Amino acid sequence: MEWFTECKVLPGIGEGGKTAVDISLASIGHNMALVAYHYGTHSPMERWAILSLTKRGTIKTQSIAGPPNPHGVFGMQLCRVGEVVVAYGGSVSSDGRRRGGPACYMAVYYIDTDRWQRLPYKDGECPEPRRYPLVFSVGDSLVVAGGWVERKANPQDTWVWSLETRLWTQVGDCPADLHNTGATHGTSHHIYTRCNHYVYSGTKKEWSEERGHVANGIYPNSFLHTPLYGECQLLATRLSKGFGKGRQRVVILIRDSVSLDRTTLEYLPLSDYQYSSLGQCVTAWFNPCTLLVVGSEMICIVEVDASAVRPYVLFEP
Repeated sequence: MEWFTECKVLPGIGEGGKTAVDISLASIGHNMALVAYHYGTHSPMERWAILSLTKRGTIKTQSIAGPPNPHGVFGMQLCRVGEVVVAYGGSVSSDGRRRGGPACYMAVYYIDTDRWQRLPYKDGECPEPRRYPLVFSVGDSLVVAGGWVERKANPQDTWVWSLETRLWTQVGDCPADLHNTGATHGTSHHIYTRCNHYVYSGTKKEWSEERGHVANGIYPNSFLHTPLYGECQLLATRLSKGFGKGRQRVVILIRDSVSLDRTTLEYLPLSDYQYSSLGQCVTAWFNPCTLLVVGSEMICIVEVDASAVRPYVLFEP
């Protein structure tokens, strides 16, 4: 099934031949997205930029000042929550070269004023410092689950931060050590793994697990997961070893989280090497029909065919 009208491949966001890592991305509207990244353990300084879609369909990159960061935290995750973007988590390096422990970092970027606010860490009232937690938003709340905590393997605690009250609340544990990307629909966040479908309910503030609904081996590594119309999601997943090479190991599909139906879509026109470089990609919507995919070595701009994949209502980022 054809689902896009154009796919443009552009150079990555790294400069001078450097490869950006720990890339995080959040849509800020008006054909723009906020991005955070760094150049690895030998140059771990966090960098910030705004990516803008030009009228020619190219990307303009504008470096901006990040939030106050006196301890040199890097590897933060960005998440759009209401009319702000939250930068959360990360690592702190002890000597500027070697990766140190998890950081207790949180800052808010106000989209309308282009200003940052650093939020203090309060021991016992916030999640423990952690690297690479699962971070997503439901309504006007930020949800943080799992991650890597100092001297504790794979915690499964879940915390919710309210944009209105600026307070954290610990809720029920997530049912597994989740790392796959997910998608939020209304008040629920959905994550697919190899065999299970996990749902976080923003209304109940709890997780549920649905077993046996996913074909074995079809979602072992979902590297692209973004909401579409209704309760549907667009997924790109890399199959397990033994299922072919390059693009043959990639399946792109639409998944209905209610009926559990899925429709396999056409490959993006990328080489096998380009597909392999998307293993750690992040995505954001520039507008209802333009999907931004940022990988470590390249950027893809995908013009989505609304008539093909959004027959009901357009998703508004």
